[in-house]
Amino acid sequence: MKTLAKVLVAFTILGGMAIPSFAQKQRSQDFKDKYKLKEAVVLSRHNIRSPLSDSKSTLGRMTPHQWNKWTAGKSELTLRGGVLETQMGQYFRKWAVDAGLFPENYNPTADDLNVIANSMQRCIATAQYFTSGFMPVANVRVNHRYTPSKMDPLFNPQLTKVSPEFVEMAMQQINAMGGKKGIVGINEKIKPTM
Repeated sequence: MKTLAKVLVAFTILGGMAIPSFAQKQRSQDFKDKYKLKEAVVLSRHNIRSPLSDSKSTLGRMTPHQWNKWTAGKSELTLRGGVLETQMGQYFRKWAVDAGLFPENYNPTADDLNVIANSMQRCIATAQYFTSGFMPVANVRVNHRYTPSKMDPLFNPQLTKVSPEFVEMAMQQINAMGGKKGIVGINEKIKPTM
């Protein structure tokens, strides 16, 4: 039996969900007999969250109109986001069972499943809702490194060792995209969507 490309075992919640192209359709039994998926990685962003600022902020006071009442505090996962993430977990459970990664109602070991979340509330909550749909009887542990609401640098990649030469080369490339007007030219090329 041939093996599909081997991938690191981890369901990582970056805290929407991109559905893998191979999960878009059911595979034939002939395909399943010929190939066996052994491992998978799921990278995801948090689900629906409330705005980062609330009605008391400068942004919130910019209009006389009343803003939506959210089911969560600012920047937190909403109730609807939790429901959608549970459904996403259920989708991936059905996909994983169909792909032969796990039997239905499997209780994984730490070697079988690793869920990692950013330490923001919306990311931890997204991971917990996902795992409750993905493996509802397994009480899967969601791993995160810091106290809630502290950004984990793992999920906030930034260039930390940037030389002046790198900045100059990057700016040349950005300006080239705008033609004679440089970065201003890039902005002028942006057309309204309506």
